[in-house]
Formats: sequence, structure tokens, C-alpha cells
Amino acid sequence: MKITEYTTTNMSSRQGWIPDMICCHQTSGAAKSAINWFRNPTSKVSAHFLVDKSGNIFNFVPIEKMAWANGSNTTDETLPYHFSKSTSEIVRERKTNANFYTVSIEFENDDTGILTEPQYRSGLSLMKHIINELKNIYGLDFQVDREHIIGHSEINPTQKADCPGKDFPFERFIKNLNSKEETPIEIDRSPLYCVQVGLYRKLDDAAEMVEKLKNVGVAAYITDMFEDV
Repeated sequence: MKITEYTTTNMSSRQGWIPDMICCHQTSGAAKSAINWFRNPTSKVSAHFLVDKSGNIFNFVPIEKMAWANGSNTTDETLPYHFSKSTSEIVRERKTNANFYTVSIEFENDDTGILTEPQYRSGLSLMKHIINELKNIYGLDFQVDREHIIGHSEINPTQKADCPGKDFPFERFIKNLNSKEETPIEIDRSPLYCVQVGLYRKLDDAAEMVEKLKNVGVAAYITDMFEDV
């Protein structure tokens, strides 16, 4: 199984925190849209990984960095995403932004949580890879249980009550992760190439071209504005 790496600016420092939890999400739409959104600097949203329905794995943020996926507020208890609203005892006890200590995986899904079999197998391989990387990078012995493999709904039950979906296979993942079966994984580190299609005098014309490219599966967005050329 390969991991295809994409670039994004939507990340920041973990500020000394060691990631010891995996947080699962669902895209609530097509993987292509999520990929475009994570790579768009104006979205201010990202995840470490995404697994589409065909089982393809995409990486956006290095594990050592913080993705902008499931942040929790620390200063205003009236906000629905304040850490005190979490159903996770760990999140409530740490009293800080959950992004600091989580590795986030998005699964392409339409709100049910039911994964395709290729998607499940790739998700399992990916979780094994993450656990191995946490050991290699931090010396962490990851705890494979429902306290450390959680859903976005457990961090933010008010706004994300259906993420990653009621039928998400948490227990199946935990059972298989606790078995000692080895699943090799290959990371695609081939070069990434940026192609500039053109420059437009009118924003509407640029937006129209971006939409056409997205419709045929190309990750496209408006990247900059120039005073003159």
C-alpha cells in the first residue's frame, strides 16, 4: 500500500506535545473535495491523512506537525468546542488544544461511518504505520484502545456528533491492531510537480477554470494575485 504525499501550509507546531491518540473523521463528501480543501491555504483546515473509498492513502501533514483538524478551545467555556465539552476523559484532563496530541485520519464517507473493504484494509495498514512512526520518532508505545483511538465526535460532541459516523468500525480496528499480523506499507516519495495553467484578468474567469479542473479530478485553487504581468 502506498501513501501519496501532498503539500499544504495548513499546519503548525505541536508545541512540545507528543501525539499519543489517533482521531478518526469522515469527509461527508467526495475525497477530491477534501483534498482540495486541505491544500487550500484559505481553508485553515487539514488532516494528517485521508483514505478514500478505493483504499488510496494521502498524506498532507507530517506526524511531527500539528494538523488543523479537531482543535478545542481553552479560554471560553461557552463555546461548543471548548475542551470541557469533550466526552473523552483524556481531552478534558489535558485542558488544551486536542490538535497538539492527535494524529488525524479522514475517511471518505457519506455520514454513515461504513467503510469499503479496501478502505478498511488501507486504514488498518495506515494505523499500523502511524503506531510504528510514533515509536520510531518519540519512543512511544501506543495504547491500542478506545481511549486512544477516538472519533471527532468525542472531542467535539456538540458540533461533530456524527463524525466519523455511528457505524465506524472502531472495535474491528482495535481487534486487528492488537493482533501481531504485519502489513507492509510503502510511502510514495516521488517528486511533486506544480503546473500553472494560466493568468486571468478577471477573478470570475480564474474561478471558472478552477471549477472545470476540479470537475475532472484535478486539485486546483487560486494561489495568488499579481498587480500586473
